[in-house]
Amino acid sequence: MGEGVEGGGVVLVRSTAARQTVVFACPVARGLGIRGGMALAHARAVCSSVCVWEHDPAGDAKALVALARWAARFSPVVAVEHPDALLVDLTGTERCLGSALGVMRGAHGLLGRMGLTARFAVAPTGGAAWALASAGRNGSVVEEGGLEAAMSGLPVWALRLGGETADVLCRLGVTTVGRLLALPRERLPARFGGELLDRVDRVMGRVPEALSAVKPAGRMRESLEFEGVVESYDTLHMAVEVLCTRLTETLRAAGRGARKLRVAYGRPYMSAVVREVLLTRASRDVKRWTELLRHVTEDVPGDEGFSGVEMAVVADEPLGDVQTDYLGLGESAGERAWAELVESLSARMGGGGGKGGADGGGVLVQPKLVESHLPERSVVYETVECGAGGGGGSGLLPDDDGSRRPMRMFAAPREVRVMVSPHDDREGRPVAVFAEGRTLRITRAAGPRRISGQWWTGHFKTRDYFDAHEESGRRLWLFRVVENDRWFWQGEY
Repeated sequence: MGEGVEGGGVVLVRSTAARQTVVFACPVARGLGIRGGMALAHARAVCSSVCVWEHDPAGDAKALVALARWAARFSPVVAVEHPDALLVDLTGTERCLGSALGVMRGAHGLLGRMGLTARFAVAPTGGAAWALASAGRNGSVVEEGGLEAAMSGLPVWALRLGGETADVLCRLGVTTVGRLLALPRERLPARFGGELLDRVDRVMGRVPEALSAVKPAGRMRESLEFEGVVESYDTLHMAVEVLCTRLTETLRAAGRGARKLRVAYGRPYMSAVVREVLLTRASRDVKRWTELLRHVTEDVPGDEGFSGVEMAVVADEPLGDVQTDYLGLGESAGERAWAELVESLSARMGGGGGKGGADGGGVLVQPKLVESHLPERSVVYETVECGAGGGGGSGLLPDDDGSRRPMRMFAAPREVRVMVSPHDDREGRPVAVFAEGRTLRITRAAGPRRISGQWWTGHFKTRDYFDAHEESGRRLWLFRVVENDRWFWQGEY
């Protein structure tokens, strides 16, 4: 990745407050000297044309699981090794897929068509295969008898040792796996604990290492075909309730709850009408399901009648049976009411495909605070189905409790003309604001409160904020750009 981006490559960065740090760098960027852990400012100093993307670990993990399910065509046992590896057990697949080398070449070609670059290795154990591929032995095929010889030349970090164990071994001169294997086993636990020997034994196949296979993305489905064409909506709702009951029994047996439901109403000689329902949390509540499904069927045309109904659980999550009231873990009435309101609005307005079809979505959004000193960037909006609640940063200045910021914030600052006092002082306080087609006289202004911008986004970013009291009682949140003396109105208390 990154070979075609102006020769500078691509880096993924993680933003923490006002600092951006390189997390991963593509081969082109690494060839220029950019490394993980480097500050973005340092990386830009090394190569100004490097392309910067925000690191999304949650999205990467989700994509890796999807890739693991794709890889199930090669083996029923595919395990995810976060953050960037898959372990595929090829035991017993020779009769169907041929040699391991052929499977490796086939997977390499398929991934290449998808625009993905990967390193492969085949070994008797998953840990050994990971070590060979990670250490640059791309395409290696190691048989049972040659495992120790193949591993001897690898660096000790290829054993995936935790903490500072690999660093300590390197400082002691034990830089390769071969040198580590040459040491007396009985002396290692006293210095490094039992983890070191455990990792060595798992990689060398002396202790079995079970793989946690990714479960296929199967959907729970139930359907009901009518003996003839049904025109009554009451009968349709009764059929939906029967299917809801069946699905909840399946979910209960699996210890899971639904987060997204899809229902298809079959019609004779016509395509089925598909509706979806989003749930704010995992649920097996038949009554709640049927109520929401009634909302999404209000506009389903039934002139020609219905031939059947099919329901599927599109998304689900673990949900156990807990006596929440007894343990004092039950939800408050307000939390339940909020969840039901979101679900009802989503069903009626078409959020996530409620009435807009299976591909609709994003009708309901909620604000989420993120770390940023710039007020207009301290809030992002996420669709409600992504999960309720806050998360992320506080969205406030380090020494701010939120009381100094107005409740009403404009989507973007509005430029205004301001008269200051003294009039010849660039740092004077505002006394009048020309906005809304008239002059707003300021009786008192508290400030300035300075916020320095992110220099990498451009110039003219330092702001001096004022809490300006207008003579009619309104409180305006104004700021002056220090570099060019332009004034902006950002919000109102």
